[in-house]
Amino acid sequence: MAAPHSLRLNFPEHRLARLSLDRVGKLFVLRAPKRFDAISVLYGPPGSGKTRLLGSLCRKILKVSQNKTIQMMRASEFCQSLRDAEMANRDDFETLQKQLIDLDLLVLEDIQLLKPREADILARILDERTARRNLTILSTSIAPGQLTKFSYRFINRITSGLILELPALGPESRLLFLERKLESFGTKIETQALEWLAGLVEGSMRRLQSICNRVHSMVRTLGRPLKRSDLEKLFATPGHLKKAISVESIASKVGKHFRITPKSMQTRSRDKEIVLPRQIVMYLARRLTGMSLQEIGEFFGGRDHSTVLHACKKVEDQIGNNISLSGTIRQLEHDLA
Repeated sequence: MAAPHSLRLNFPEHRLARLSLDRVGKLFVLRAPKRFDAISVLYGPPGSGKTRLLGSLCRKILKVSQNKTIQMMRASEFCQSLRDAEMANRDDFETLQKQLIDLDLLVLEDIQLLKPREADILARILDERTARRNLTILSTSIAPGQLTKFSYRFINRITSGLILELPALGPESRLLFLERKLESFGTKIETQALEWLAGLVEGSMRRLQSICNRVHSMVRTLGRPLKRSDLEKLFATPGHLKKAISVESIASKVGKHFRITPKSMQTRSRDKEIVLPRQIVMYLARRLTGMSLQEIGEFFGGRDHSTVLHACKKVEDQIGNNISLSGTIRQLEHDLA
């Protein structure tokens, strides 16, 4: 069964960042040079909604200015592009840099994952982009001033413009997210139990999504609305709420079920007895953990996030057509939860 559509909620904790980015977008479209910061940095904890907010900005800009050239990419994609171009020849490397420099808007996510050398290359690109008044927006899970592994030159470049924080959600916003998400699942839970859960779980939207998936799985298993006592059993202790299920534990559980080792699923093997369990681990990791597609891919030997997304969709399709597989996955979800 496919997951319900993602929620589009505006939280008060994100209001300042959202309005500031909207202003950046408007000035960029108008090309207002005196009030225009060529570089903006958005930082916040993993799962706080940075990708969602930046994606929304890109869509808004394209809607009113379709001739703009825009590229949104992750740090890992940026690094891979650099490596591929360097391995080809110097002309390809210079062509790539020119393409990145000439973009009207470049959005680069998770810059904390860059290596120092790659950050220095980016610093040179930023200098050229700034000189051309092209807009660059960077995201990071670490405050720019704390990216101490990078050179002074790079830190100086990225802190020269607008810096915006996207903080974790507070209790009221967490309650709103849980209510709306579980409602979209058609999952019923007593109000007192929901308030108890919102008061304990961390504010990351990715983490909240993981919690909702686990609650939904338990409701399907029990066949009735959950009470607070059910949640206390499900999460054992408040500390357990803050500790996400690991992809390692999922791989171990799935491997044991299919009688293969977790290590075999991390290889490039295309054997049928390996491929399906690997896809199931990716699917469950996306549902039950706070990990991004990129982080899940890293566990499986550095696979691209699109590979993980493809695996998840394939499992979802099979669940709808294979009663046996659907039962297996529901049991695995229940055991892991």
